[in-house]
Amino acid sequence: MRVKLGSVRDGSGAHLAGLQPGDRILAVNGQEVEHSIVLSQVLNEGRGPVELLVQRQDGGREELRVTPSERDNGDREIGVAFQSLSLPSPNLGPLGAVGRGFEETLRTTQLYIRSLALLFSGVDLQQAVAGPVRITYLVGEVATEGFAVGFLDGVVALFNFLSLLSIALFIMNLLPIPALDGGQILLFLFELIVRKELSPKLVYRYQMVGTVLILSLIGFALFSDILFLSGR
Repeated sequence: MRVKLGSVRDGSGAHLAGLQPGDRILAVNGQEVEHSIVLSQVLNEGRGPVELLVQRQDGGREELRVTPSERDNGDREIGVAFQSLSLPSPNLGPLGAVGRGFEETLRTTQLYIRSLALLFSGVDLQQAVAGPVRITYLVGEVATEGFAVGFLDGVVALFNFLSLLSIALFIMNLLPIPALDGGQILLFLFELIVRKELSPKLVYRYQMVGTVLILSLIGFALFSDILFLSGR
């Protein structure tokens, strides 16, 4: 299924070029567009206007020249929201819904754990680590784009993103870092193995190390948010 537009923002490059809701984007700069990710990649790879091959609702095709605009983070956009795919959903009872939610949570948890390894694989930490300011910005962006397509689409997109945040915080809290729950679990396991309580002085130093690490991470995340909002 080709990329179908759900809405076009007034005054945007797409609106000025004549794009309309219901149009399908077939190609951008001669490259076939199978999904919205391809469109975003092509937009951010170049500069200046782009050539879009569009299929109108009546089946006719037309080539349009669109001038993208830049977001605050430097990404280029043409000012459209894509229509979400309508997929059949099985009828699930309360227990079935809980089971499906548990499966999705496990799948998301596995993906998040694998993504943590990318932090040590040459990924730009400034782009990979987000603080509360950028998270708030992203929540608003997801909600805006979702509600631009439809009320139900906006609610689903918003709750999906909030669920992802909840899982991420759950995993981060279980990391073996002092001052987090994962650090406390590590202490309890150590005491269980050696069958001896650790001295309060050692526990205090252990917690201080964790506190310094967490405060450093918070400071780095806030600095990264400032650079993100400043467009650098």
